[in-house]
Amino acid sequence: MTKSRNILSMHGMTESPEYRTWYAMRRRCSNKNNKDYPHYGGRGIMVCDRWSGSHDFLNFLSDMGEKPTPKHSIDRIDVNGNYDPSNCKWVTQSAQVKNTRIRRDNKTGMTGVKEQKGKWVASIQTDGSRMYLGIYSDFFEACCIRKSAENKYWRQA
Repeated sequence: MTKSRNILSMHGMTESPEYRTWYAMRRRCSNKNNKDYPHYGGRGIMVCDRWSGSHDFLNFLSDMGEKPTPKHSIDRIDVNGNYDPSNCKWVTQSAQVKNTRIRRDNKTGMTGVKEQKGKWVASIQTDGSRMYLGIYSDFFEACCIRKSAENKYWRQA
């Protein structure tokens, strides 16, 4: 056990929500057996050296601070970027759902708009559930409806 692990154990930090977040973040980026590895480490997402070195968790905690509430989780500002102090923040699930990459099976290039049988389906996720906004014959109209829904449901207070 390393010196930093002894310090963490002595202070009970291994049971903290921040430690569990840090541990899970490192596992999904480095452990090929982790179920989430293909979406993180498998895509080249890495944890910065500062959060992986000899005082890794302590540096993480110093940079990120404590979770504001139990409902907060770590979010990467650039969804294709690495985990590092300049690219991470604590956010709620409702904020995190807004910061997602376009799905690989999305052929439109627009999150929340997909082609289905020659029509365009618009949807948005809010409050933990997917809301269908409608089916449109025009791609531009579906995109406008989606953007309008983002403003309605996701606008900052």
